[in-house]
Amino acid sequence: MRMKCPKCGEIVSVADEQAGEVVTCPQCQAKMRAPSPRTNEATPKASVPPPLRFSADDEDPATAQITAKPPKRPVAPQVDELEIVEDEDGDASELVEIPQFKTRPYKAVDGFSLAGVAVMIGVMAPIAILLGFLASAIGTVFYLILVFPIGIGFGVGFAGAFGGKLGKVHSPIMSFLAGLLGGILAVLVMHYFDNLWRLWAEQRMRPGVPPLGFVTLLHVRATEGIVLFARPGQNDGLTISGIGAYIYWFIELAVITGISAAVMFAAGAEPFCTECNNWKKKRRVGIFRIPMRGKASQAEADAKAAFSEGNLTFFTDLPGKGENFLPLTVDILECEECGKSVPVEVRLVKISIDGNGNPREANVATVTYPHKAIPVVEDLVHAAEEAEIRRKKR
Repeated sequence: MRMKCPKCGEIVSVADEQAGEVVTCPQCQAKMRAPSPRTNEATPKASVPPPLRFSADDEDPATAQITAKPPKRPVAPQVDELEIVEDEDGDASELVEIPQFKTRPYKAVDGFSLAGVAVMIGVMAPIAILLGFLASAIGTVFYLILVFPIGIGFGVGFAGAFGGKLGKVHSPIMSFLAGLLGGILAVLVMHYFDNLWRLWAEQRMRPGVPPLGFVTLLHVRATEGIVLFARPGQNDGLTISGIGAYIYWFIELAVITGISAAVMFAAGAEPFCTECNNWKKKRRVGIFRIPMRGKASQAEADAKAAFSEGNLTFFTDLPGKGENFLPLTVDILECEECGKSVPVEVRLVKISIDGNGNPREANVATVTYPHKAIPVVEDLVHAAEEAEIRRKKR
C-alpha cells in the first residue's frame, strides 16, 4: 500500500499488516495513519448520454446532420488537505492529523464550607484519639521507633482525607492545616496516656502520691529516659534521656504531623467541579508506551513536555520490535454530572516495580484538557494497545 505524505509529497510504502498504525514519513518525519482497507465502495453510476439534437435545415430526420452536446468530463472529486492514494489492490489509505489541544497546568480550585470542615474534623479526630491511645497502650509492651509514628501519620491522614471527601473540602491549605491539627491531637493523646501509665505505676509503688500535671510528668519521663529498640517486656534497648528524649519526641511529632498533613493536602488538591459541587471521577484509560531511545528520564521528560503542551501526536510514536519502552498510565478525571460543559483533567502516571516486586505509581503530570480531547486520548491508547499485541505476535 502506498500513501502520499501531506507535508512533503513523498510516497510512503506501508506493509498491509501496518493497517491502522501510525507511520512516519522517512523524508520529513510527519505522522500519518494507515487505516484498514475500505470495503463496499459505492459503484459510480454510468453517465447517461445527452439527447440528440437535429439540425433545423434538414427535412429528413434520417439524413439530418446529427449534432450532440459532447459529454462533460467528469469532475474530479474534491480532496481535502489529507490526500488519499490508491494502492495496487485498489484500497485506499487516509492520512490523519491529530489536533493540537489548548491546555493549561492543573490548579486546584480552592473552596470549602464550615459544615464541610466540621465533617472532616469529625471523622479525623476520633481516629486520631484512637491511634494515640493504641500506640501508648502497645508501647507499654514494646515500641518500634518511627514505625508507630509513621503508622499514626498515615492513619490520621487517610481518615481526614475521607472526611474531606464527605465534606467536599477542596482546599489544599485547609486540608493541610487540618492534617497538622489531627497529628498534634494524636501525639497529645499518646503522651497523655503515657503519663497516665507512669503515674499509676508510681501510685502503686508509693500510695498517696498526688497527681502531677501533664508537663511535669513529661519532664519526669524525659529525666528517667525512654527506651528504644527494646524487646517485648524487656528494658534492654537503647535509652535516651534529658534533651535527647525531647529531641526524639520532636522528631516523632514532625513525622506524624508531616505525613498526615501531606496526605490530606494531596486529597484536598484533587480535581473538583465547582459547577455542580462534586468531586470529579477518575477512570483509568490504559497505557502509553514511550520508546526509550536513550535514558528513561529523558523519555519521561519528553513525554511530560508534549503532554503538557497538548501535543498528543507525540504518543503516536510506538516502540518497535525488541525496543525498550517507558510505560505511562493514563487517567481521566471528569465530572459525570456536567459532562462536556466542563474541562477534564488528564493524568500521566509512571509505573515502576520496587525491590519486592510490587508495582508503584508516581504522578508525572496532571493537565487540564478540553472535554473533546477525551476520544482522541482513548483512541491513541487503544491503538497503542493493539499495536503492542501485534508487536508481540511478530
